[in-house]
Amino acid sequence: MVFENILDYKTLEKKSHLLLIYTIILTSISIFVAYYLFDQNASVVFLFLMTISASHIVYNELREEEIEDEKDPFIDNAFWKRNEKIIKIYCVLFFGCIISVAFWHSILNQSQSDKIFNSQINTIQNIQNTNRNSLNATANSIADKTLFFVIIKNNIIVMTLAFLFSFVFGSGALYIIFWNASVIGIFISQSAAKIGVIG
Repeated sequence: MVFENILDYKTLEKKSHLLLIYTIILTSISIFVAYYLFDQNASVVFLFLMTISASHIVYNELREEEIEDEKDPFIDNAFWKRNEKIIKIYCVLFFGCIISVAFWHSILNQSQSDKIFNSQINTIQNIQNTNRNSLNATANSIADKTLFFVIIKNNIIVMTLAFLFSFVFGSGALYIIFWNASVIGIFISQSAAKIGVIG
């Protein structure tokens, strides 16, 4: 793909703002390619396209870390020190996806948005139904705040597990990260629409 060769991964690794912009553009392209080519399954396909397109960044960084470890096996054993770059890359990819999905969900018309983000919307509805069933009707305002924190807590746990599993399963962790970022992006867009921030 030409897009992944516009900026080399070293530039993206060193300049987080470029990686963020790259991720937003990558997400946007993936959303529209999935919508026009796989409209019924766009909500899942765009995440696969993103995973395929972003995996070279993660792969190259992991490969470089491995080479550094081989050169000096006695480098600082602190987890953060050894994995700081890759953690930052995962976080920027995560937040870039959230921003892009929230943006597109908020500006696309209802039918397009429902088709493109069908699986994510269903996931949020399932979480909301579970959460609302556990709370009484007088706590609806608290339920929305509680729902947000339930989603955030769940996604932090999943992001941590995805990071750990990436060493075993490779690009599968990216898909999990993008999936969770897309769910959060939809939730943010829906919440902003509810309180009247966006149309």
